[in-house]
Order: sequence, then C-alpha cells, then structure tokens
Amino acid sequence: MGSPIISVPAVRATLATNLKMCLERLDWSQSELARRSGVSQKQVNNIVRQRNGCGVEALAMLGQALNVHYWRLLMPNLGWPVEDELKIPGTRPSRGVPHFTNYRRLPAYEQAVGLRVMGRHASLVDWLLPTVCADRCTDCDELGMQCVDGQWRVCSHCRGTVWRVTPQQRDWLRATVGRRFPNALI
Repeated sequence: MGSPIISVPAVRATLATNLKMCLERLDWSQSELARRSGVSQKQVNNIVRQRNGCGVEALAMLGQALNVHYWRLLMPNLGWPVEDELKIPGTRPSRGVPHFTNYRRLPAYEQAVGLRVMGRHASLVDWLLPTVCADRCTDCDELGMQCVDGQWRVCSHCRGTVWRVTPQQRDWLRATVGRRFPNALI
C-alpha cells in the first residue's frame, strides 16, 4: 500500500502501542483487524511489531475498522476512544452506558442486521434502519444495552441494534445495502 511514510521509530512505537490497546479492548486478533480493515495480516503484524512503517492508506483503513479517527492512532496516550466516537448505524450514542459496553454491541449488531458496523455503507444504514424498522426496543430504553444485576449486557431483545429487526427486514436490509456495498455483508 504505497511507500511507508510513518517511519520515525517513536511514531511507529506509538502506533503499535495504540493498535495493541485497541485490539485488546475489542478482544480482536490481528487477523480479525486485517479482515475488517482490508490491510493484510502480514502488514498488521509488521506494524504491531514495529518492523515496518505504514502509509496513510493503511492507517486510514485501520482507523476505519477500529472506528477511530486515523490520526488518533498516532497520538501518544491515546487512551480509549470517547463514547461519542463510536457510532453504530441507526442508533444514537448510548448516554449513561459505560463506553466499553458499546463495543460489546458491535458483534451482536452485526449478527442481528447481517451487515458490518463500519464502512462506507454506514450512512446508508443510518438512514435505512429507522425507515425500515418502525419498532424501537423499549426493553433497553433504546440503548441496546441493559444493566442486569449490576452488569451491563447486550439487550437480548434487540441484540444491540435498538430496533426490533424481523428476519424479513434483515433480508431486505442486506439485499438493499449489498447491491451497492457488497463488502458490507457478513
């Protein structure tokens, strides 16, 4: 993916640290990051192990897969992205829910809707999901998460989508989004 432009050792070390932290928080492997980002697994491994720098294209793809502005991956002391940086299509930010629980919604949402959470298709899903699904989940107060016995869990009724998505609606969403964005399908 082009020539490495992030070749300064201190910046490469920061990028590696931030990627490791994101992978740990999301409970993703390097292979999973490669699959979601489109960056080869070998390149992800080389970046994490500080063997090679990377280009802006790869950095942007990694940031998009992690739902983090790519330039933040180069910032020392990244910490974990703030709550409003995570945007699940068709939902509003989950106020009052600890930010780390939002990341538990990602796989549940993908399974319920059959579409990847992030990508160029997200704005289309943002518009379609509320249009197609008339019923918002009242069991979780439209948060996609429930606090059960003091533990935050993905809502078992809407599976993190905030919407009651029927199998027919899921099939229609997948077909509609898949025609324009085939890579969005899971």
